[in-house]
Amino acid sequence: MEEKNLKDLIYKGVYQDVANGILKPNDIISESKIAEKYGVSKSPVRDAMVELCKDEILKSIPRMGYQVIPVTLKDILNIIDFRVDIETSGLRRYGTKFTEEQIYRLEKIAERGRVNDSTASEGWGKNYEFHTVLYSFYENEFALRYLAKLIRQGATFVSQYFIAARGRNRELNGKLHIQIVKSIRKKDIEEACRLLQSDIESIKQEIALLYGWTQ
Repeated sequence: MEEKNLKDLIYKGVYQDVANGILKPNDIISESKIAEKYGVSKSPVRDAMVELCKDEILKSIPRMGYQVIPVTLKDILNIIDFRVDIETSGLRRYGTKFTEEQIYRLEKIAERGRVNDSTASEGWGKNYEFHTVLYSFYENEFALRYLAKLIRQGATFVSQYFIAARGRNRELNGKLHIQIVKSIRKKDIEEACRLLQSDIESIKQEIALLYGWTQ
């Protein structure tokens, strides 16, 4: 297997371990242990660790290894608020310019999102696909790269948060994605934006219940 593919495989594996709670906040992992686990040299492991650090999933600790960045409630809420701003503004700017091919693609992704997932990372993967594909239609590559990073980072934070708080993974609901696409098809962009905001902010409701505060 090519080194780039090995790097991607290791990135995905470590990311899923964090999202599924196998690797917990503040856990330290080493290049040698990861290399042993995947039966590879340290070179693709190091490359994958660098990417995970760039995405702020891990943090490099000199002479120790890599630390899983701990869950921060404030960071979760900040990511949610920022995502609402950039995703709804992008949808409003694009307006009614969606093609039939784009709408059909979103429908297929939304339908796949209704299938129950065996792990948190599977659910977040579908969520990631829907939101990044939707944003890709706006043809802003810089913003898309940043959004993709935020979703990956937020997914691990949220998954870790609920595993720590409730001892379970948060269940994702793909029904709102289907409603968003229906509104886009009807050219009701304001309704689509309202549903998109509700989808992104849905985690806040569970946080409020968990902590007993009012949004």
